Amino acid sequence: MKARSTSVVNAIAMVALLACASPGVPPGGPERHTPPMITRIQPDTNSIGVRGKEFVVHFDEVISERPAGAASLNDLVLISPRNGAPVVDWHRSSLSIRPRKGWLRNTAYTVTLLPGISDLRGNVRTTSTVVTFSTGTSIPPTVLGGTLFDWLSGLPVNTGMVEARPVTDTSVVYVAASDSIGHYHMRGLPVAQYAVRGYVDQNRNRALDPGEAFDTTHVYLADSLNLELLAFAHDSTGPRLGTVAVSDSVTLRAIFDTPLDPRVPLAPSQFTLTGPDSARIAIVSVKAVREDTTRSAPVLPPVSQSAIPIPQRRTAKSTIVLPKPTRPLLVRDVLVVLATPLHPGSTYRLTAINAVGPTGRTLSSDRTFGAPNLPKSTPAIKTAPKPASSTPVVPGRPAR
Repeated sequence: MKARSTSVVNAIAMVALLACASPGVPPGGPERHTPPMITRIQPDTNSIGVRGKEFVVHFDEVISERPAGAASLNDLVLISPRNGAPVVDWHRSSLSIRPRKGWLRNTAYTVTLLPGISDLRGNVRTTSTVVTFSTGTSIPPTVLGGTLFDWLSGLPVNTGMVEARPVTDTSVVYVAASDSIGHYHMRGLPVAQYAVRGYVDQNRNRALDPGEAFDTTHVYLADSLNLELLAFAHDSTGPRLGTVAVSDSVTLRAIFDTPLDPRVPLAPSQFTLTGPDSARIAIVSVKAVREDTTRSAPVLPPVSQSAIPIPQRRTAKSTIVLPKPTRPLLVRDVLVVLATPLHPGSTYRLTAINAVGPTGRTLSSDRTFGAPNLPKSTPAIKTAPKPASSTPVVPGRPAR
């Protein structure tokens, strides 16, 4: 009897041991469906005179060493100004963060924890947390912010990076990432003139690579400044005419391989059209064609500026209209209206003269195309509607 009791006890102990040793299974308790919450940050935002080697973020549960949408936890942290790549150490329910080359003296820092932190159950944080503190005695009351757009589509860039370098010391680089609607925000920069660059970080390596769209400008930052950035691919040549499509007998659609500068007005004199007998066909007008990029996006919670976020009630889903650039978009398509109709089956050549790109480079190019059998562009003839019935109605007799 004693041996049987011992066997039962050993079996129960073995089951418990196997349950505890199962990999990837979170601790017991009710299943959680909310992402990890920040309970404390050291130092907290607006702290001054900070001393210490590490910036520490504490969570209310164990977080995963493998973040969502990033190769490592280091990829989810931005330190501005940048002083070497950030070093992030995992301590179960906390993260310690520091620049690889250490904190500079008398410097205001902004540490951004990007979306992607998750717990062991796969619940992912979808918002950023931003904390600004200083190793000196104050934080400059300056703000540099705005929106980074794709200049060709007019859509905000949600994978962008913005850098600000003082023109007197280009070794110092202040950095910020654009959010889901293209907004970026930098705080605590010294009063100075800056070279600002925003780019589409397609491979998310936090560096401008060949072929990635970018925009650069110079600004003087004295207090608060809202700066719109329009990123575009910088080509070494001017816009080249790609294809010519025939819309109707008197309308062409000229499509360029690279965009035109919208700040340069379009005029009929910038195009020539010759027919099969080299005769010049007059051009009445030219007009840029821009796509409607009006879209909606889900409303996202605001960026947390405190160590302990304030719990908010779940609200009904709503949408917001994405921001739009205040300046005209780049142009690739141009409608060309002719004075006389094209002859079906004939071959024509359209030439674009000194087309100007957004970098100021110009290029002349041409394309040959054939005129298909298309109806002439004439207004439709409206006809009167037919009567409901052709049978006359005789008074005193019901209609059929």
